[in-house]
Amino acid sequence: MNKPFVSVFVMVLVLFAAVMPTTAFAKEDGLTLVVEHENNKDGHTVVKAEVKGGQVEKGTYTFSGVVDEVKNDSGEAIFKTVDKSGDITVTFQGTVDGEEVELTGNTAVEANDDTENNQQDENKSDADEKNDEQTPAEEENNVDEKQENKEEKQRTATLEADYYAYSFDGEHFVDMYGEILGGKKAKGKWNFTLDGKSTKDVISEGTFALAHFEVKKPGTHQAKVEFAGKVDGKDVRLVEEFTVVFHEADFELTFDGKRVGGKITNAKEAEGNWYIAVGGEADDDIVVVDHESGVRKGLSYNYELKGIKPGTYFAVVYFEGVVDGEEVGFFDMGEITIKKDGTGSLDPIDDVNPPKSTTPEHVNKEISKIKQGGKMPKTATDQPVFILIGALALLVGLVMLKFRRVRS
Repeated sequence: MNKPFVSVFVMVLVLFAAVMPTTAFAKEDGLTLVVEHENNKDGHTVVKAEVKGGQVEKGTYTFSGVVDEVKNDSGEAIFKTVDKSGDITVTFQGTVDGEEVELTGNTAVEANDDTENNQQDENKSDADEKNDEQTPAEEENNVDEKQENKEEKQRTATLEADYYAYSFDGEHFVDMYGEILGGKKAKGKWNFTLDGKSTKDVISEGTFALAHFEVKKPGTHQAKVEFAGKVDGKDVRLVEEFTVVFHEADFELTFDGKRVGGKITNAKEAEGNWYIAVGGEADDDIVVVDHESGVRKGLSYNYELKGIKPGTYFAVVYFEGVVDGEEVGFFDMGEITIKKDGTGSLDPIDDVNPPKSTTPEHVNKEISKIKQGGKMPKTATDQPVFILIGALALLVGLVMLKFRRVRS
């Protein structure tokens, strides 16, 4: 394929920005499930979910993740106890504008382990509760103390790290990320090693960094992510170690002229979300298809393209879920051609390799352009992490790291 590498992966940037699931909302054909949370005056975590873009006729909201599962039709749940920090996932199943839909979104919450206090409250008698009534001044002091404890907890920096292992055109790669939690500003040195060897392909942006490795063989590898420097003015040294495992299953983009999708091979069963995006290569703003399947079972999925003019487009498909009992993220991309007679063809982009002399410099240049007011995709957020990930989509596979984040 005689296509410049940069133009190919700029289009991948736009397509993945269009389908990338976030911790705040999930989309399905114009519908959006917005998930938010806050702590009320008692320190309890309140999670609210709302379907936007359509009229909800009926449905059930299911809250799960780092909390015990709760189901209701109001879209709001209060959790007195959240044992550990992580994601609370909300799934809506119901009828919107006359159609059955399933939407999933999540929000990251902090632990507010109030188990002991809850147990004490349950064992109190009415007389005890009356004796425990506080004056307004005491209540104000308690609120201030809770706020101080919360702020102190937020000031404790921790390191989260994960990876995405994949094979591409007969070669094998590992992309890793590290993110400092509990800090707003970080200045120091990131170090990524795989099987004891470090890489120069590291790009960092404050509290977030990404690294790219090429390995000779798939299988199992030992990884380490380190940060040494200052976080919010405090000296820290953070280390996270983990095992990298290449999944035996394979994944590929499919296109029969009318339907675009993906297929998992060398596996027995799969359940998860499929994300499909199709766009033109000439204009970074053109995304003609932006589709999410919702959670479903099966080793393959495809989506019918309707109302698309004949021409050549870039297609990207991503699967996130569980394959043979293991949580994975797979993706593939290709160039599809839709002909006037209704037929089509697929040209994989496996044979495009980034010039080593231009990749890091071009990525940094893209980040600089974006910070100086460059054009961002319509679905992009204003969070620095997403800005960095969007620019790093120019490197094969690095964009996938956002999807493979550890779920507590």
